[in-house]
Amino acid sequence: MKAVIQRINYAKLTVEDKLISQCGAGFLVLLGFTHNDDKKIVDYVVDRVCGMRLFRDENGKTNKTLKDIDGQVMVVSNFTLYANTATNRRPDFSKAAHKEVALPLYEYALSVFREKMGADIATGVFGEHMHIEMSSDGPVMIIVEKNNENWLFNRWSICHKFIFCNKWFDEGMYSNWYIWANQRDFGLFS
Repeated sequence: MKAVIQRINYAKLTVEDKLISQCGAGFLVLLGFTHNDDKKIVDYVVDRVCGMRLFRDENGKTNKTLKDIDGQVMVVSNFTLYANTATNRRPDFSKAAHKEVALPLYEYALSVFREKMGADIATGVFGEHMHIEMSSDGPVMIIVEKNNENWLFNRWSICHKFIFCNKWFDEGMYSNWYIWANQRDFGLFS
């Protein structure tokens, strides 16, 4: 899961020229979900966002949270946060979660934001083409990201075994067939 936090003076969100939501000074938060995200990850990211100290105190230091300044928040889903631009000029969005996964997580994130903020929040419309007018404050933009650690460990383990098998193959100890079988068994080919 990724969250992009922008410190703002205000934000207005429209869909087809109709005002959907607006908020005053606080955060505009763009949320992106990937296939293996879950509620535990959402809890972590929302807690980090709400606790982020990005507002100035009396001494000009960024020590105050959104709650400290009675700030407002607008939360908008944005699958493009998972764009992969490494291989082509046309972004690849295959790492972004499909609607069946992302929509329930987005709705859950909104409920956690409401619970933590103790007030209603401004939101976007999931899956719609939205226009956001905002005044950026700073500008200050922070990215909060959390991955499913079990998934990362499993992928590391798979890669480790694959490299180990390749080392043996390079030394002539096993045939191509053995390497292929191990790659298939470890899930490197879908």
